[in-house]
Parts: sequence; C-alpha cells; structure tokens
Amino acid sequence: MTKEITDDSLERTNERTNERTNERTNERTNERTNERTNERTNERTANLFFSKLRLRVSAVTNGVAQNLGATRKCLMGLVLLGLLLPTTLQPVLADDITGDSGATPVSYVSDQKYTVTIPLSVDLSASGTETGTVTIKTGEDLKIPPGNVLSVALAAGQSRKLITAGDSEGISYVVKKGSVEVANDGSRFVQVSAGATGDDVSQALDFSASGTPKFSGTYTGTVNFTITVAPEAGEEITFAGATWRILAPDIDATVSGYQALIIKKAALSEKEMSSDGQTGSETAGKKIKFHESQGTYFDSNGDNGYEHSLLKSSIDHYYNNFIANTPEVAYVNAVSLNNPTLTDYNTAHNLTWTFNNGEWVKDALHPYSTGYARDTNFETTLTTTLKPAGAKQAFALSYGDIHTNMGLGGTALTSIYLNFSDNLPADFLLRSVGKSYDSPGYVAYYPDPDPDGSWIANEFHMENTAPVRPALVVTLQ
Repeated sequence: MTKEITDDSLERTNERTNERTNERTNERTNERTNERTNERTNERTANLFFSKLRLRVSAVTNGVAQNLGATRKCLMGLVLLGLLLPTTLQPVLADDITGDSGATPVSYVSDQKYTVTIPLSVDLSASGTETGTVTIKTGEDLKIPPGNVLSVALAAGQSRKLITAGDSEGISYVVKKGSVEVANDGSRFVQVSAGATGDDVSQALDFSASGTPKFSGTYTGTVNFTITVAPEAGEEITFAGATWRILAPDIDATVSGYQALIIKKAALSEKEMSSDGQTGSETAGKKIKFHESQGTYFDSNGDNGYEHSLLKSSIDHYYNNFIANTPEVAYVNAVSLNNPTLTDYNTAHNLTWTFNNGEWVKDALHPYSTGYARDTNFETTLTTTLKPAGAKQAFALSYGDIHTNMGLGGTALTSIYLNFSDNLPADFLLRSVGKSYDSPGYVAYYPDPDPDGSWIANEFHMENTAPVRPALVVTLQ
C-alpha cells in the first residue's frame, strides 16, 4: 500500500519538523547562555568575597592586621582547596613496613603565647604621683619555651619628656619602682619564668612630673615598653658543636637583644688547646699552669698577667680552631676584658704591691684574706673603647664577671652556675689575680660548705695546674 502525500500533509509535516528543530536549538542556546551567566556570576561573587576580605584587613590596626592577614591566607587556602579537591586529592603518604614492627612520629606544635597588660594612660599633675601597673598573666595565658624568662622593661634611651605646642623643651617625668627610679637603660623591672602558675605577676610603677610648664594646656609624651623572652641563667645551649651553660642572659641591658655570658661545660682537652687543633688527647680536662714559666701574676713591668699567659694562648687556640671559622661566629660579641695593670689593681684594692711582693688582699669585712675573691672590678664589657681593644674572642672568667655580670654580688663566695660536678673535672682557672701576687684566681667544687655551688676563694699558685673552661659573650636569638 502506498500513502498519498498531499500538499496539505507536507506542509503540516514541515511545520512539525521546524517546531522540533527550533525547540532543540532554543534549548542548546539557553544552556550555553545559562553557563556563561553562571560563570560571570561566580567570578563576580569571588571578586566580591576577596574585595571584602581585603577591606577587612586594611581597616584594622597593624597588630591585629597581622593576625587577620594570617586568617586571610587560611580562608583563601580553603577556597582554593574546595575548587581543587576533585582533581588534586591525593592519598596520605605511608612508609612500607618490611619487618614485624613500625613507628609513626606524632607531633603537636604549641605556639608561643603571653599576655602583658600595660597602663592605658597616665594622667599627671603637679600635686602628686600617679601609679600604673604592668601585669604578666600566668597559667594558660603563658606559653614560652622551658627554661626561658619573659621580662618587661622600659625601652632604653627614651626622652622622658612631656611637651606641648610652643614648648619643645617641656617638662620631665620620673618613673619609679618603689623608691628606686627605673633607669633609662632598658633594665627589666618585672619578669616571670616559663610554666609559672598561680596569681598573675604585677609590678606597680609610680609616675611623677618634674619641672614647671611654661604655658597652660596639655603636655604629652609616650613611654615605650619592651617585652622579651630568653633563656635564664643555668640553662644549657649547643654552640659551635659544644655544650655551653648560660651564666648571665644579658650582660648589658642598654644594648638591644640579649648578650649572654656563657661558659663551656666540658673543660678543654689537650687537642682543643693545641695550636693546630689536631694534636694531643681528646679527653676533656687537660690541666695547665697559668703561666708557662713566670712565677708571678704581673710581670716586672707591672703588665697584666693574663695578656701573656699560657691560659690565654690555650683559649685563643681553641677559639681560632673551633669557633672563628664556623657560622656561629656571627653571634659572638666583641668584648673588652678590662684586665688591670699592677697599678690599676693596687688602686682598686688600696694596696702597695710590687710585681713580686705584697700581702694577701684583705678588707675590713673579710679579714681572712678572701677580699680578692669578692672583687667586683674588671668585668667583661661590650664597650670596645676600654683597654684592651674590644674583639671577638673567647676568654677566661674574672671575679668581676662572677660578681658583676653574673650578679653574685660582692659577698657570696659560691655559685651553683659554676658547679660542674656533673662534668668532671669540675675545677678551672680564672684570669683574675688570686690570693696574692704569685697566684691566679681558681674555682673548685667542694661539697662543704655548699653542696650545690662551687667555691671561688681558693689558694692556688703559679706552679699548680688546673683545667680550662673558656667563656664567650653571644647574642641569643
């Protein structure tokens, strides 16, 4: 059978075909239009998101902006991660175990954290003193490395002036801790050790104006505080491949940062004291004389004995061979040892010694000849204008270092920080004059009278031998 096709049916067939074709064309066109519209919408949304984020960062203060900036990075990372997950998801890396056991390291990073509150403002008047309190929060609000101390100071070198328009000279103000003025040298006035719990640690500071204003009006100024975290005395660090003990975290508060006095825990070996750093035994504690042959501390010209001693040359060999050519030398501070001549020493102790004669050093409070070991003079300093010229160097400690830099004071004769009974031999030579004109200073450990500390007042003569422990001043990071 055949179907007759008429003009009318053909027209209807063409109409239906055109309708279906137009419908499919419109569907595809709408799909492409929607895709492009969605892409442009997403781009505008993303740009708006990051524009708002940038606006939030720029609208806050510097200190908060840093924290918010870190948050911004995290947010951006999360957005990018969400876009990349379908194509970049990777399996967790793993180690193959070939034996019958294995181990997976697990770590947790605890960020440093502390909170210190300082006075919002201090309003002074001519009539009296205003008090502001500085507080260090403890417990959960304090997280610093073990063995460290958080301390607060008034920044060094501040003018401590209050000025107003038309009066640049202004008036001065004074800051006191109790009855003592807080020095303008960066000295720390309050501190707390790592792990401290219990009550927060606070220190009141009394502010008072000094002088007469020229004009009426408000005189203003700013007091700046510095907060530092650094190891405390007695902690041990690794430096230039050896273990060193911190004797004083900072010997000069007027210099930015921490310039620590440290001493090598193990006494030098024969190899470490050799001129080439290669000769001799590696056993710690090689004993030497202060002078190779000289029988008096000072020479016949009255020059300082340490400057040309066997002790100094042995320490110089160690420094030149084991520190000077290492990257760590960048952290070594140039220092002046301030070693006294015979004249300097006589003047400081009211003596009349000659280079080869003189009584033991005494004073009214210490008639048993221990005055020499209580000498607070001739300490190591960062000042390079004193004699001898300052230089990067290792050195033997002096009594001035023990009493002044370490803060032992002028009366104590033992120190726990100089106790090396856990790393024998425990005794060692000092660069100072000892009990008489023919002896150097010497530190030794005796359980009696102090089972925890080493005794610094010992009779020791030029013919005796003792180990060597070099010291350094280094910048702590």
